[in-house]
Amino acid sequence: MFEDLHIDHLVVVTGPTSSGKSTLQELIAADTINGEMRSLLPKNISGWFQLCHRDYDGSLVSSMDKPVKGIVLHYDMMRPFKKFLPGYEEDVITTLIERANKVTVLIIKPEMDVLLDQLKRSELGGNGLKKKPGGLGLRTAMTRAVQFIPPGLRKLIKKKLSPDKKLTVTDFNEVLFFKYQEEGWLDEWFRKLDLYLKEKADAGYIIDHHYVRSSPDDMTQWEVLK
Repeated sequence: MFEDLHIDHLVVVTGPTSSGKSTLQELIAADTINGEMRSLLPKNISGWFQLCHRDYDGSLVSSMDKPVKGIVLHYDMMRPFKKFLPGYEEDVITTLIERANKVTVLIIKPEMDVLLDQLKRSELGGNGLKKKPGGLGLRTAMTRAVQFIPPGLRKLIKKKLSPDKKLTVTDFNEVLFFKYQEEGWLDEWFRKLDLYLKEKADAGYIIDHHYVRSSPDDMTQWEVLK
């Protein structure tokens, strides 16, 4: 879908679902980021194309002048989990990275209590969830079952495990509410993303990545984590 795309500089705003990606992308577009965070970004980034998940079909990209000076990509690092992909290499992020001269990745890593609160408020209607016997078991089992299944078989597997029901975004966000709280689960995803970016850099792509976090009391204030 992005075969004819060439990007001078790609900035990726990523992190777990509900970590504050949209907020950070909006601040970047408005050029209101200050301090050390601002030094990580190009001077003229506020005028760049803002690409989010709704544009992954390539419709917006097809309307851009080529080559593209810069794109700010909103990327949910949980997409491989939600899309039943074995890893980041098989997702859209790879296509865009491989078409960019330079890549800057801002990885949002919030405190767990902040992340859970934001997930409840932004994706789950502000309500806490209680585990029901077997309530999430099917979805969790399905997620685990397809992790190592060849892509061609995944649709069949999903149909068999969840007949007559298409999993929605809300389904996965409910699963994430509990998965986030499993010891080491989210840290493993950060490790996978970090390893993926290092492998792309080792392959010759110019990639610079940083972990960042917003203030828990003011999401307009951001810091670079050491």
